Amino acid sequence: MSIRRGFGLSALVFLWVSGTQGGAAAPIVLNIDHPQFRQMTVAIPEVAVQYPGSIPDWGLDASPLLEGYLNLSGYFRVLDRQGYQGLWPEKSFAWGSPLAKTAQKMDRSTWKQLGAEALLLVKAAPRGRAVSLELTLTEIRGQDGRTLAKEYRVASRAQLQQTLKKFVDEVLRRLSGKPGIYGTKIVFVGKKTARAHKAIYMCDVDGSNVEQLTQTRAIHLSPSWHPEGKAVLFTSYERGNPDLYQMTLPGRRKSIVSAEKGLNSGGAFSPDGKTIVFSGSSGGGNTDIYLKTDPLKGRKRFIYGTGLDVNPVFSPNGKWLAFVSGRYGNPHIFRAELEWNRDRQSFRVVKDIRLTYAGWYNASPAWSPDSDRIAFAGFDRAVGRFDLFTMKADGTQMERLTLRHGDNESPSWSPNGQLLVFSSNRVADTNRKGPFQIYIMRRDGSHETKLDVGMYSADSPKWSPVLDWVSS
Repeated sequence: MSIRRGFGLSALVFLWVSGTQGGAAAPIVLNIDHPQFRQMTVAIPEVAVQYPGSIPDWGLDASPLLEGYLNLSGYFRVLDRQGYQGLWPEKSFAWGSPLAKTAQKMDRSTWKQLGAEALLLVKAAPRGRAVSLELTLTEIRGQDGRTLAKEYRVASRAQLQQTLKKFVDEVLRRLSGKPGIYGTKIVFVGKKTARAHKAIYMCDVDGSNVEQLTQTRAIHLSPSWHPEGKAVLFTSYERGNPDLYQMTLPGRRKSIVSAEKGLNSGGAFSPDGKTIVFSGSSGGGNTDIYLKTDPLKGRKRFIYGTGLDVNPVFSPNGKWLAFVSGRYGNPHIFRAELEWNRDRQSFRVVKDIRLTYAGWYNASPAWSPDSDRIAFAGFDRAVGRFDLFTMKADGTQMERLTLRHGDNESPSWSPNGQLLVFSSNRVADTNRKGPFQIYIMRRDGSHETKLDVGMYSADSPKWSPVLDWVSS
């Protein structure tokens, strides 16, 4: 038996339990990359407790918390609990038996009639000052559906939340083969009040556990992640000039990357984390794309010409650099093809091509994790708003994701490529615009969800890779 420690909890068991009746069980599978992907419908009854009042009130929150985490993931649709009040626990429920065994023996016909494809059950019992939780996800297909089972011990609401997030991530990994989202973070630019300075903040993907990373009373902008989550780049005016900084995480040691006179902004790491590209200017000249490979040496101008060149970002496979250029008038998105030398310590642009022609102003390109698509914000003059789009890496197969809901900007992909985080100044049920806030949606533009980060305004979100220092 392996014991995993963190936040004072122990993960006791995780197994696939095969059906005991009939033939071999077909595994539960979520083919999330299929173009016709459909959410799995799940029922989550209330927590089963043998003796009312035997566990803290926060322990009873496990079911609604799981509902929220599964819904936010974009892969599941949770049935309204009002439709199956009183169905659980069943008369055959055995308190002394493992929940996984109970799930295998239960009558599935009623749950099928309700439209459930899977059933997520939770049982809680007191263990001193802690709570023992058993969780099982079982498929509702005949009597041979497999059951995913896990047991935890938690001692506070905070531990409960982190434990359930870990469980949901494991469910997603087992069912889809893709990483979940709860071992990641989002950095963003936030203002606590209308008069506050813009600072860099970090939160969980559900908007909880908000932390302020920058503390100086100055404007901070444009955060981005190291490819392994080791650091965050951002621009700060704390010395009076827009300088580029790096903060290591989780240690929060801050250092200057580029502080040349003029602009040093919008930094992005190369896939190996050894090169930083950013937008820069000197004096009254154009804004161009610069790079830096040695922290002790100055910046090097890399892409330049007539008009501005800004917003550089490497494709995860290292083949391309997307950027925004105004060389032909209004800003549009371009893609530079890169050639690396043998030891991959330097590279050059072989050629670049223009990707966007539609729209009046296109900006903030963001690569999908597989380097296959680019998300970006485009200004539609017909409606007077920025909306979000995606396109193939060659500029074809453009799809519109948002429409007529305020300005929608700064897209960033989840590490599994299934979700996008972005900022929007929409005001619900109106045609007005307000302060920017953070939203998450599926990659096809559906399932938009606002994150409550408790800020007057929040914008420029960037989704981290899966972080080994996040204990979810």
